[in-house]
Amino acid sequence: PCGNRIAVGTSIGIYVYDSQTLAEVNNFANNMDICSISWSPDGASLATGSSDSTIRIWDAQSGSLLQVLEGHSDLVWSVAWSPDGVRLVSRSRNSTIRIWDAKSGRQLQLLEGHADSIIGFAWSPNGVRLACGSYDKTIRIWDTLSGRQLKVLEGHGGGVSSVAWSPDGVRLASGSYDKT
Repeated sequence: PCGNRIAVGTSIGIYVYDSQTLAEVNNFANNMDICSISWSPDGASLATGSSDSTIRIWDAQSGSLLQVLEGHSDLVWSVAWSPDGVRLVSRSRNSTIRIWDAKSGRQLQLLEGHADSIIGFAWSPNGVRLACGSYDKTIRIWDTLSGRQLKVLEGHGGGVSSVAWSPDGVRLASGSYDKT
């Protein structure tokens, strides 16, 4: 978040590097394949999604394991912190999105509705909405507090590989395998 560290997750551990010198400043062992890694907004924690279907939250300074979040039934492809750092979102290969309380580890929402795997997601700048793109060629917008689906956007001819909110949270950009 502050731009001075890079975190890399591998099958044998998590490595933190200085972004200027690329010198390793920390590493901590992990015994499963890490599929995704995300810094908390304050830079104090790292969240990882793994091949064992769990999300782990780590203290970025000491490398201590703070929390293990369980609930997915397949590997966790992506994790991302909410803008305020209070919640985490995760996506699994089984086409589900889960929203978690990062402190307690409690699952807050299970978002289901896509007919195929979810490829990408993005929190709105205020953390109230979540946009999810899928191989089913749709974007679904969710209310992250209630778990209610707000809208389904159609129009792409291929899977929606990326979504991004404008800084004011009013517009949404998307990219697709249809090259649009």
